Amino acid sequence: MARLHRADCTCCTGQGPTRRGLLGAFAALGALSILPRGAPAGEYAGVEACLINCMDPRITEDGHTYMSGRGWNEGDYSQIALAGGPIAAVAPAFVDWHKAVWDNLAATVQLHAVHRLIALSHRDCGAVRIAFGPEAAATVEIETANHTRLLLEFRRQVAARHPDLVVETGIMTLDGSVLMVS
Repeated sequence: MARLHRADCTCCTGQGPTRRGLLGAFAALGALSILPRGAPAGEYAGVEACLINCMDPRITEDGHTYMSGRGWNEGDYSQIALAGGPIAAVAPAFVDWHKAVWDNLAATVQLHAVHRLIALSHRDCGAVRIAFGPEAAATVEIETANHTRLLLEFRRQVAARHPDLVVETGIMTLDGSVLMVS
């Protein structure tokens, strides 16, 4: 039987994959995962927008529906999803996450030529309760005031890092509608 690999490759010698080889394979897969489906590496021209929102499964599909209503279907925009979405980037309770959020935003601006950021928080957000306690959403009015304050701080910090980026902020309800905050 003919060998398809080098004689010293780990699958042919019985040694199995090395940690370095596995890490390299995972890094390559991770790099490919940022490309929209069907876009060959090196030919990817970019997208207009990025959505940053919460990872809460109750609003995941609503985020895609909102973006589709704006004219961007999956593959037409990049996305950063994490607990609290844009609130995670500014909440003191999540200070350890701040660098990752800002680094991911910088990467999507650089790699995807993004020039518009859609930042959506949402009602009944568990991350807000973790960061600020249940009293932060005791009433719709209190919840709205807190989300508004945090989204405006997020806009301020984005403007300091990416002054040319257009930022739109909003609070998504659990029925998928969005109250814009500016």
